[in-house]
Amino acid sequence: MGNFETIRHGDKNVDGTLSERGGEQAREKAVELYERIQNAPLGSIIYLTPSNVGRAVETRNEIETELQELCAEDPSVEFVPINTLKERPEIKSNFTKKFVVTEVQPQSIIGFKADTDYVPAWKEYGKKFSGNEYFTMLAWVAKPEELESVKGELHEAFPETDTDSIRPSDFVRTPEEEAIRYLRLSARMREITESHFPGHEYVNIQVGHNTADFSVLALMGKDISAENLKTYLHGRSRNFLESATFENKDGKIIVRYRENETEQEKDLGEIIKELEQKSEERKLAWSGTNK
Repeated sequence: MGNFETIRHGDKNVDGTLSERGGEQAREKAVELYERIQNAPLGSIIYLTPSNVGRAVETRNEIETELQELCAEDPSVEFVPINTLKERPEIKSNFTKKFVVTEVQPQSIIGFKADTDYVPAWKEYGKKFSGNEYFTMLAWVAKPEELESVKGELHEAFPETDTDSIRPSDFVRTPEEEAIRYLRLSARMREITESHFPGHEYVNIQVGHNTADFSVLALMGKDISAENLKTYLHGRSRNFLESATFENKDGKIIVRYRENETEQEKDLGEIIKELEQKSEERKLAWSGTNK
């Protein structure tokens, strides 16, 4: 019944705002979503949940605006602002239309605060690696036994960078904690959706960032490590508006990302619990007490 998708925001300007090209990418994504809505069964629900970062919100807004224009002449599709749902209880049992829930607020509104503990390191490493976010992610996820190899790779790509200054602990938050944040949001949005729209098929699209790939690795049953970033991301981060999806089907989670498709028999709660344990292990390693 439930499908979840994470997409990266659109192309950004130097100041971090959505660029003109980013707006075009968002509108292109809207065309793709329009085609999916056309093929969806009546009663389907679709909505986009942006992160707290401005360019993610701007990306979502561009998609919604374009979708409304594309669906303007289609009586089977109705756009419903989320703050009006309480006034529309009849939607719960309405399977004669498809509903696009709009204006979902950034995550902080539904109980997810805008943690910024990793941001200083993210910016600092972004400068080291000329804005290449894949290399920043690689430095972040490197486990102790991988660090020297990762430093060699970073030195090869950026010879002027002092690789001795590369410390994954600079990010404060573990990559497992970042993955947990995405998965907890998915779980919370599933609860909210199934409460408002029992029995409806739905897709929740999270408009976020490259770090969503940490949660994808966890959903695939893989450790969040430098080796697995290289194996499953093939040495590159997400393109703007690139998607990863997972759905609950027959008691399993089916994950699709690029050419990878895997089945996961653990539920989100079990995956999150494992991530919490692995996060504590990484914190011990960062503190130097895990011998």
